[in-house]
This record gives sequence, structure tokens and C-alpha cells, in this order.
Amino acid sequence: MHSLGMSKDWERVSENLVRYVPSGILYLRAKLAGKVIKKSLGIKSVRAGKIKRDVMLADLRAQSGGELFGMATSLETALSLLRSHYEAIPSHEMKESTKYHKTQILEVLARTLPNKAVGMWSEDDIFEWWNSPGVARYSATRRNAFLDAFRLLCKLLRKAGAHSNPLGIDLKRVPVITKEIIIPSKKQFKRLLEEMKRDGFKSAENAANFVEFMAYSGVRIGDARSVRWEDVGKESIRVKIQKTRALKGEQWRSIPIIPSMKELLKTLDRSSGEFVMKIKCPRMQIKRACGRLGYPNYTPHTFRHLFATAVIEAKVDIPTLSRWLGHSDGGKLAMKTYGHLRDEHSLEQAKKVRF
Repeated sequence: MHSLGMSKDWERVSENLVRYVPSGILYLRAKLAGKVIKKSLGIKSVRAGKIKRDVMLADLRAQSGGELFGMATSLETALSLLRSHYEAIPSHEMKESTKYHKTQILEVLARTLPNKAVGMWSEDDIFEWWNSPGVARYSATRRNAFLDAFRLLCKLLRKAGAHSNPLGIDLKRVPVITKEIIIPSKKQFKRLLEEMKRDGFKSAENAANFVEFMAYSGVRIGDARSVRWEDVGKESIRVKIQKTRALKGEQWRSIPIIPSMKELLKTLDRSSGEFVMKIKCPRMQIKRACGRLGYPNYTPHTFRHLFATAVIEAKVDIPTLSRWLGHSDGGKLAMKTYGHLRDEHSLEQAKKVRF
């Protein structure tokens, strides 16, 4: 490391990130203990360079006892501290998918937090941020995740000597209101399918088939529309797991074919295309049929819930249901979402017990 003077050979790319023009190599450039330092990142990609820069900044901060961060620290540099914190968490403590979720939160914070030195942040700035349209438009769960990340950021900044005020301490978490899951009874489900097929539109039959497919498999709407006939086996249907940054290569999950699904598949025309479903979404057909029958406004996702309810009533255990639904948490989300259904079913069954 040595002092670096900016000349025509150097180009500023981002906060604490410069490029040596003749070679295109990126360098970390930062001020430490009153001196400007630079260190080669050995790469040309700006995206990868920002990540490597953040890690180096965190290392330099640790080596210098926090001197790299001060009251004049910019928002971008402050967020690099939080990003480095997440990157340093071992994979056995935080899944890669969770880390990806954290990077999405960082992107929102970068867009919405006061874009000035963190030492200049005031309580009014933070309250204005918390109630701004850019933050308020998100769901309660998402907003609470922003608040958790912001509080962690403040904690890291105070530890690094960049801010001494306990900002955001009075911000209130947004109450999370869990929507009641409303699903049709078996009789209503059958009646709904009949009504959908009587719709005057050409896609009526295909829409009813789509609803049945979701109800008998529990797949998400995106999964349903992507299933090809080559994915349908004798005993199960394979569904491609949606790709994320944390997921490398193709991965699949298997859903068993229940008797009702087997009967449905027999009625479908395999020669009319590679995809099992012939339309992209049955939402409007469902809405029209519900309106005529006086049913609640069911959505395609309603029938994923219907599948889960039927599985629970069939006394299938939650971890198995969770795998069929494509959850990777061992059943935590399924228990949170459908646990009360299992309890209700248990109480109904208890009424049959006689001595």
C-alpha cells in the first residue's frame, strides 16, 4: 500500500473504488489515519470489484481499530460496512438465499436513507426516512426487515466510531396482520369448477383444468404454467426450482401424483403442446365464476392452500407437506401458515373419541 495521487491514468468508478486506465484493473482507494492508500483488487469487473472493495474496507477498518470510518463517512461506505458484516457470516449460520435477501434490503436502504454523511443524520432525518413513500409502500414484514437492518447498521457504525447517537431507537415495528386463509369446501370447489366450465370464453375449460392442477399438486402458479409433459411420470411430477443468485445450476423437486391428479391428467390432451397447462393464468375466469356464485374473491394461490388443507386433513405430517410445497425450512413456514388447521382438525377428530 502507498499513497495514490489521482492523475489522468486513474478514473473514479465509485466510492473508494478507482480504475487504473492503462490496464483496466480496479483498485481500492481510501483514506486511513489521514493518509490516502490504494490496493489492487486484481479484477476489472465493477460489480465484483464493489464486493471485494467492501471486504477489504472491513479488513482495513479492523486493522486500524475503526479509524477508516468517521463522522464524514458517506452512505455508500456505511452500507459497505453492513454488507461486509453479512458476507462474513458463515453459510451454516445464514443460508445463501438469506444473504441474497439481505442484499435486496441493502439496495432499498441505498435508495431511501439520507444521502449524506452519517454523522449528519438526525432523528428527524430517520423518522422522515421511515415514513417516506419509498419505505411505506412495502409490506409490514418487509418494512420490519428494513428496520432490523438499519438498527444493525447503526450498531456497526457506533462500534466503528462513525456515529454516537442511538438513531432509530424510537421507531416502531409495523404490526403484521396475518390474513385469514379462506378456501372453498369440497362441495364449493366442485361447484366452482362447473361454473368456470360454463363460462362463455374459449379458455374456460383450460382455466378449470389449471385450477384443478393447482389444487391437486399444491404448486405455485409459476410452477404450474412451466410443467411440461416430459416432467410428468407415473407416480410423480417434477417441478423445476425457481433459480436465484444463491441457487447454482438446475434443481428439481418431486410432487407425488394423488388419485385426483391422476384422473385429471387422463382427461388432458398430450398432443396439443409441450406444456401441460394451455393458459398462463386463470385469475379472471376464477373471478367471474366467484362473482356469479357469490363466493369470496378466490385467487389461483387459494388452491395451493386448498391442497395443503386437504393434506393436513389426510393426517400427513407437516415436514412431508413442507417438502411437497417446495419449502426448504423443514416445516417452519408450513407450521406457521397451516398449524391452526392441524389443530382444528385434531379437535374435530377428538370429538369422535368415545369410552
